[in-house]
Amino acid sequence: MNRNYLELLMLCAVAICVGCNSAASDTTDVNAAIANDVDAVLSATNASERQAAADALARRGPAAEQAVSRVLRETDDDAVKLRMIDSLVTMRGFEGVPKILDSLDDASPAVRRHADHALQDLLCIRVRYDAEASAQDRAAAAQRYRAYWSSIVEKDMVEVVKDPEEAKEIFRKRVSYVRKGRNHSDE
Repeated sequence: MNRNYLELLMLCAVAICVGCNSAASDTTDVNAAIANDVDAVLSATNASERQAAADALARRGPAAEQAVSRVLRETDDDAVKLRMIDSLVTMRGFEGVPKILDSLDDASPAVRRHADHALQDLLCIRVRYDAEASAQDRAAAAQRYRAYWSSIVEKDMVEVVKDPEEAKEIFRKRVSYVRKGRNHSDE
C-alpha cells in the first residue's frame, strides 16, 4: 500500500466529537454515576449483574470513555469486554484505542476478533489479523495496527472537537478530499 493512500485513509475518521451525547449538566452527578457503574461491573458476583452494569456504563456515552477503557482492562468477563469494545466504537473516541489494541492479545479468540473489527471501524484500515492464528502471527499483525495508530498520533491527526456540527463539517471536508484524491494540506 503506498504512503499517499495510507494518509488518505487516515483522514477518514479522525474528527471526533467529545461529549456530544452528554445531556447532564452536573458533571459531579455524572461522574458519581459512572464510578458506581464501574464498581458494579467489577464487583458483580454473577454474569447477568455484570452485563446489566456494563450496559448501564456503556449508555453513559462519551463522558464514560475512560471508565469504559478501565473496565475493558480490568474485567475477566468476555461478554463485558465485548460490550466495552462496542461502547468505545459507538463513542467514536480515541482514548480507548490503546485498550482495544491490547485486546488483540486477549486470551479469548472472540475478544481478539471483536477488537480487530473495532479497530477496522475506528481506524478505517484493515490489517490481516486472524484471531485464531499463532501467537507469533497475531503479534505481528497487532504490531501493524500499533504502527498505524502511532503514525496517526505522531502526525497529530486526531482532532477533538466539542461541537457536533463542527465534527460533521470536518468529516465532510476530509471525505471530500479523499474522494478527490487530494491530501489534507491542499486546503
